[in-house]
Amino acid sequence: MEMYLDKTLTARERAQDLLSKLTLPEKVNQLSTHMIPAPIPGIEEGFSLENGIGQLAIMGGKEEPKAHAAMIRMLQDKVMASSRLRIPAVIHCEALSGPVFPNALTYPTSISLGASFDPEMVREMGDKIRRQMVAVGARQALSPVLDIARDLRWGRINETYGNDPTLVSEMACAFISGLQGSDHTKGVAATAKHFLGYSITEGGINMAKTMLDGRETREVHAKPFEAAIRKADLLSVMNSYAEMEGRPVCASKAILNDLLREDLGFDGLVVSDYMSVDRLVNNFHVAKDLQDAAIQCLKAGLDVECPNPSAYNHNLVEAVEKGLLDEKYVDRSCLRSLELKFKLGLFENPYPQEDSVIEKVYTDESLELGSLEASRKAMTLTKNDGILPIKDKNARILVVGPTGNSLRKMWSTYTAVGMEEMLLGNMAAMAGLEGGSGQMDADSIFGGKVDNDVVETLIRRRYPQARTIFHALNEKYPNVEYLMGCDYKDPDKTYIEAAVEAAKRADIVIVTVGGKNGYGGHSTNGEGVDTASAGLPGAQEELLQKVGEANPNFVVVHTDAKPLVSSNAYENAKAVLEGWLCCTYAGQAIAETLSGENNPGGRLQQDVPYGDGVYTYHYQQNASHYKTLQSLGSATYNDQKGVVARPFGYGLSYTDFEYSNAKMNVLEEAIPVLQICVDVKNTGNTHGDEVVQLYGKDVIGSMIRPIRELLGFKRISLLPGEVKTVTFDFKLDILSFINEEKEWICEAGEYNFFLAKDSEDESLCLKYELPKTLQVDYTKRDFFAKAE
Repeated sequence: MEMYLDKTLTARERAQDLLSKLTLPEKVNQLSTHMIPAPIPGIEEGFSLENGIGQLAIMGGKEEPKAHAAMIRMLQDKVMASSRLRIPAVIHCEALSGPVFPNALTYPTSISLGASFDPEMVREMGDKIRRQMVAVGARQALSPVLDIARDLRWGRINETYGNDPTLVSEMACAFISGLQGSDHTKGVAATAKHFLGYSITEGGINMAKTMLDGRETREVHAKPFEAAIRKADLLSVMNSYAEMEGRPVCASKAILNDLLREDLGFDGLVVSDYMSVDRLVNNFHVAKDLQDAAIQCLKAGLDVECPNPSAYNHNLVEAVEKGLLDEKYVDRSCLRSLELKFKLGLFENPYPQEDSVIEKVYTDESLELGSLEASRKAMTLTKNDGILPIKDKNARILVVGPTGNSLRKMWSTYTAVGMEEMLLGNMAAMAGLEGGSGQMDADSIFGGKVDNDVVETLIRRRYPQARTIFHALNEKYPNVEYLMGCDYKDPDKTYIEAAVEAAKRADIVIVTVGGKNGYGGHSTNGEGVDTASAGLPGAQEELLQKVGEANPNFVVVHTDAKPLVSSNAYENAKAVLEGWLCCTYAGQAIAETLSGENNPGGRLQQDVPYGDGVYTYHYQQNASHYKTLQSLGSATYNDQKGVVARPFGYGLSYTDFEYSNAKMNVLEEAIPVLQICVDVKNTGNTHGDEVVQLYGKDVIGSMIRPIRELLGFKRISLLPGEVKTVTFDFKLDILSFINEEKEWICEAGEYNFFLAKDSEDESLCLKYELPKTLQVDYTKRDFFAKAE
């Protein structure tokens, strides 16, 4: 038996043996990907190749899971038949909110999950996604997104868990642990993206220059990736499209090798974001041709090109043969590609599972219940003057606004719905699909133009359990009327006069506002859909204002990829509910929250600015945060009444919670291990969830430090009158930083710890004094506190 077929050897040993048997063209093909846009009829039938392939990208898929699995089996057979040594391909797809193919599980998108502050729920979600992907033979997910999103103009905020590095780190580790599983041969390789600093760009524009210094890059934006590597055994990483310090990230040895591998300890596979290599020629103009681009990227540490072999093909073969590239770079990346395949057990089991297993997994009701519960937990109440919950079942309710009777507006980009809309409506809307034939094939699949009505019909057919906000409310209240009021985007399409007259007749008005998260010009945010304004699109702000003037008894329900930025809403509405993008069960969860069946327990994963153009976040450095900034006597924007409408971690409930008996114990002295406890009591009459948050502050530092840092959090559920003790355990090195000598240290002096309900709550403070400065092994430091 060949060594590489010996299961008793390690994945690295098997990969090394197989590598030694491959020809140069075979090795190069292991660094390439082919895309199969499966919604296009018959496209997979004509698929062929020579010398095998590293990966297959499946975008969309077959209507039924068994048919989808049969397609993957057929494609895998073709790949293995084309390979002299029958090397299987890794099948990858997007899985941010669930596998991106029809009839797969759909969870709320990441920004909604961030609002839940519930990493255990996210871990269970990852496990459910794993089960569905493995069942049909897909073994790598291009998820999760670990970018820290602070600029609300950037279109991809919904793909992130929020703007705090500790929140993102803990959610990322939870998702990856569930997705990859404890046994990788039965798991899905997670791909953390986008390495690094992708969300912090000039002007908030997608793919633009990253605006970070080295210290913030390392201490803040690398933190979630390092946590995923050191705590969750992350198997794969995807590069950022952007540039840092004058180099495209995909061709930066400093980022992909020196930082990612040597500093952060990553030893897995780096795959390219789609068409990244081409950008060296077409956008950055740092390569004369695709061969030059391929050489630069491979030497920097980019292992696999996606989604098609644009540059990692004959270009690399010729480069080695002509002496332009040392073959050791091909070998290095090929070894990583093969090692992942052995880790996943693909040589023993490259195919989907049996039909009976597929049927069981795809009819498991617990998966759907998990999605519903996640939607409920994401609901975030940020204002309530007592109007909610709506107790009068006979109240005359007007639902007005462009999102109130639309399913699509509650769906996010990286779902089966968003992906199929993009593939069928405009194949060139997403990077990597230029020149596709999706527009020509839309008629043959849906029998008509891919417009809003067609997408709504698609959702209703695929997800019959889904409800719009209006329909879900109408099932609970008999006297509900709906008017659109205005278009979600076009400021000239307004019907505000009719909405105003209807508002005057209503007891309560639910103003439903938000955007459309997707690809292309019909969306208001999404990949490549950035905005100059962080506020409401189109005429929605005007609608909100005039309806509110007509009937002050109004509630704002906001569903979008980011929090509501509207000083008018926060000043004048009776209540504001953030519904985020919860997909299948968004309408039901919102209606249950408005009626009081669901007590909201979500918290803001973003600081909400008071007005458009305000830029602030809770862990800004001393002298930069608005509370410590003094610019010629002014600490705020000159043309705004305030800075923060609602702070990070904020959220209301239909009950009240009281904190008491806070105390701190020192468990170990060397690198101090601290334990902080607090009793939390539900003092109201309703069962509810509280999110206990722990913040830390290094009071005086030799380097400028953040005004506060989130260290940990715990969501707990309490019955009326019930008391629970929440305990946080952590090493003080969670607050370590890099000094001027480039050493990680915990600096001597005072540390403050706040047990808080949000990032601005400093009412409960405990103090600790570190007698001497300690050097820290940063590879073993804490990234978030353990909470029980």
